Amino acid sequence: MHASPLIVSTLMALAAQDEPTPEDKIPEMRIKTAYSLHREQLEADVAVAWLRYNAGTDSALVADLSYGLTDWLTGEVLLPLIRERRPGGDDHAGLGNVSLELKMSFPKDALPFRLAAGVRGGFVTSDPDLELGTRMERMGMVSAGSTSDFKMYLAASPEIAKGLSVHAQPWIDIARERHTLFGLSTAIEARPIESLSILLGLDGSFASGHSALWSIIPGLSYQWRDHLKIGVGVPVGLTDSGESEDVGVIIDVEIRF
Repeated sequence: MHASPLIVSTLMALAAQDEPTPEDKIPEMRIKTAYSLHREQLEADVAVAWLRYNAGTDSALVADLSYGLTDWLTGEVLLPLIRERRPGGDDHAGLGNVSLELKMSFPKDALPFRLAAGVRGGFVTSDPDLELGTRMERMGMVSAGSTSDFKMYLAASPEIAKGLSVHAQPWIDIARERHTLFGLSTAIEARPIESLSILLGLDGSFASGHSALWSIIPGLSYQWRDHLKIGVGVPVGLTDSGESEDVGVIIDVEIRF
């Protein structure tokens, strides 16, 4: 059986993406962009997050490793370590759920802007005492704590002017034993100089029968040459809800090989 000319031409266009690509995500905001790593390119990312809620605080150390399977397909594995602190000394710490992800970038000449699609599967490896039903989960820092989940998203990254880009990521997160989550993560990125990005993000999510949760996330990132990037984001909750953070900090270090 022969492949159709449309499939062949699409794969050729995908493989022809040989120009330098920006980062495939905005780590300090956990927002996926529409870019992919180059073939055989390796990227290691470590994020430290702290979020304060009405009900206590959550902190996380999240390590993820990304690899360019092709010039248009990136694979990623994510490993979170979580600590939850609640009033009355009710503290829990342990391994969160390990996640595997694939992201495909569409041909750059097929659309007026960059577009990618991704899927992520979370596997139950976490400590059963961890709740994880917080913004850590909703912001993409971890997967659901007590059940496996499946997340699908689109990522668009149009450049609206020289040095000014917009990133948007609508997503849906499906898991057993809890409501399906819907969300939208967006960010405006300004580059006054090539190595510095000034960011302003807006993160929202909601589940059926529940009020939407919104956070604003100002951030900065600095890139040293092509191999090291350091960023910080400060999520601030806009929703008066026990599941919405009051304030938080995400610090990220990204190394590309």
